[in-house]
Amino acid sequence: MTTDEAIRILRQLIEEIPSIREAGRYSGTHLRWLQNTLFEATRMFGSRSVVPANLQQLTWSMPNGVLPVMPPWELRDYIDSKHVEHFEKDLERAQGFLQSAIDQLERVGLDQLRQESGYVVATSAKKVFISHGHAEDVLRRVEDYVRALGLEPVVVKRLASGGEAIDDLVEKRMEECQAAIILATGDDEVDGRRQPRPNVIHEIGLAQRILQNRVVYLKEEACDFPSNVAAKVWEDFNKADLSSAFEKIAKELRGFGLL
Repeated sequence: MTTDEAIRILRQLIEEIPSIREAGRYSGTHLRWLQNTLFEATRMFGSRSVVPANLQQLTWSMPNGVLPVMPPWELRDYIDSKHVEHFEKDLERAQGFLQSAIDQLERVGLDQLRQESGYVVATSAKKVFISHGHAEDVLRRVEDYVRALGLEPVVVKRLASGGEAIDDLVEKRMEECQAAIILATGDDEVDGRRQPRPNVIHEIGLAQRILQNRVVYLKEEACDFPSNVAAKVWEDFNKADLSSAFEKIAKELRGFGLL
C-alpha cells in the first residue's frame, strides 16, 4: 500500500459519515462502516498504532451513571436522546481521528508511520503462504492485513527464484510456512462460468498436502470451481468490501494458534 492509497481510503471513510449519521446508531450501515474502518486502520498502521486504538475507545452510547428521577416513559426517551447525543459526538471524534491520520500521512508518509508503530514484521515472524490469481489490489490488501496481524505474508512472485522452476519454488516456500490463505478470484471464464486460475487450483491440493487443515479458504462471489476440486468451507467476498475476508483470516489464524 502506498501513502496516496492510504489517504484515498481514509478520505472515502470520512465521506461515508453523513450516511452513517442518517442510518442511525448501531444500524447495519453503522456497524459495517465501523468494522471496515477498524480493519483498514489496522491494515494500514498495524494493531499497535494509535489510530485503531483510538477508534476502539469510541462507545457510541451514553456512559453508565446516575440517571435522573422521572417517570419510566420519560426516562426511556431521556436515555434514547442521550444515546443519540453520544453517537453524534463519537462520529465527530471518529472523523477527527481519521483526518488526523491523513494529516500525518501527508506530513511524513505511510512508511514512517508504520515504523513508529512497530508495524514492520520481524524476521522471526510466522509465515503465511498466499495463493492468488490476477487480482493484484485484493492481494495487496490481504498482504497488508496479514502483516498488520504480526505475521509475514509469503507471495512467491515477490521473491527471488534462485533459478528454480516455479512449481518447485512454490512447494519449497509453502513448506516454510505455518498456514496458507487461498485467495480464489474469478479470473478465467470456462463454459460461461468464472473460475480461479489453474495455479490456484493446483496450490489448493498442495496446501492440503503440506499444511493439512491449516488453510484459510477465501472465494470471490460468483466464482466456481471444477467438479474435481474437493468441497471446503469457503468465505465468500467481493472485491469492494473485504471485511468478511479479513474476519475469516483473523478467526482461522487464531484457531491455528498463530495469533
